[in-house]
Amino acid sequence: MMHEPVMQRRGKSVSCSGYANYWHKRISSNLAFALLVSVMWHIALIPRYLSHLELVPLYALWIFIGLILVPARVVDRQWEMVDSGRYSMADLQRRFRYDQAIIWMAAFILPYLWVQALGLIAGQLNLNWGMDMPQLVSLL
Repeated sequence: MMHEPVMQRRGKSVSCSGYANYWHKRISSNLAFALLVSVMWHIALIPRYLSHLELVPLYALWIFIGLILVPARVVDRQWEMVDSGRYSMADLQRRFRYDQAIIWMAAFILPYLWVQALGLIAGQLNLNWGMDMPQLVSLL
């Protein structure tokens, strides 16, 4: 059974005619928790695959966060701009579940692919990552 979201305004319980704000808050929460899980998963994968690279995984984590914040902001912005007058509650719920599934699949798959790609790149370059940064830059 579907329930209509209720908004609290100055102590009054008012049924909102627009569902967009309710769904935007839910997708924002999902994005925040998915980002947290994704970063923790990335950190958990580092000792297994990239422990020999010293500080490179830290820099890779920063790059990874920067790269996933862009599509996360795009999804958040789409939900921010949703006009609830154009969609029924069922349509918004269906759209939300689809986006939620994509967000959580990406939260688990992307860190693994990113760490694997870094390991492959390090293996292909066959560099001693423990050397000083100026020597590393001159080799590239």
